[in-house]
Amino acid sequence: MHLKRLVASEHFRLPKKIRTFAIAPRAGKHPKHESIPLGHIIRDILGYALSYKEARKAARKGMFLIDGRPAKDIKLPVGLMDVLQVVATGEKYRVVYNENGILDLIKIDANDAKKKLGKIRFKKLAKGGKIQLTLHDGRNFFLDYEEGNKYKVGDSILFEISGQKILDHLPLKEGMLVMIIGGRWRGKTAKVKEIIDIKGLEPNRIVLEGKDGEEIRTLKDYVFVIGKDKPVLKITP
Repeated sequence: MHLKRLVASEHFRLPKKIRTFAIAPRAGKHPKHESIPLGHIIRDILGYALSYKEARKAARKGMFLIDGRPAKDIKLPVGLMDVLQVVATGEKYRVVYNENGILDLIKIDANDAKKKLGKIRFKKLAKGGKIQLTLHDGRNFFLDYEEGNKYKVGDSILFEISGQKILDHLPLKEGMLVMIIGGRWRGKTAKVKEIIDIKGLEPNRIVLEGKDGEEIRTLKDYVFVIGKDKPVLKITP
C-alpha cells in the first residue's frame, strides 16, 4: 500500500512536494497516525541512510533495536515511549512528544534504556483469576487478582523492558505530573488539579495546571502519567 506525502502524518516531518510517496506504516502496536515508520527514522531523522533501499538493508541486518528486539521491517510503526538503539554506535533514543506536539527522539543513557513507561488502556479478568493489563503499546501484563486490582485504566506503570518486571505504579490522580498526548495541548506537561468523571455518553474531563500556572482543560484520555514531582524517566532533550 502506497502513502502520498501530502496526506502523511505530521510526525514524519517530510517535505510534501519534493517527492510523491512516503513509507506507509504497517498495522502494529501503535496507531498509524501516532507513530513513525522505522525507515523514516533511519533515513530522515537520524540520517543513517540516503535512501529507502539503504535503510531497508540496514534494518534487515539487525542494526536497529526497538525495545531490545531487532527491528528488521522499515514499515514498523515506532511510537510513544519506544526505545530505539543503534547497534553500531550504541546510541539509545526514546520516542516522546516534543513541545510542538510532534513525535521526536531524545537521547537517553543505558540505564534509562532498560526501562519504559506504559499507559494502561484496558483491564480485564483473564483465565485463572488473573487480571490482564493492556498498555498503550499493546504489551500485556497478567497479575494475580489482588495485585492487579490496584491498577486502573489511565494509570501508568514503569517496568523493565527485558523481563517485564513492574518497578513503579503511577496512578492518575490529583497532584500527579502528566504529559498531554492528544488535542491542542499535545506535548505539554502539567499537574493534575481535578478529574471530572461524567455520567453518560460524554467523555470524562480533566483539569490541569501548566508550568506557568495556566489552567488547561482537556479529555481525561488525553493524558499520560509520567511522575509525581518530576518525570521518572527522561522525556525532554
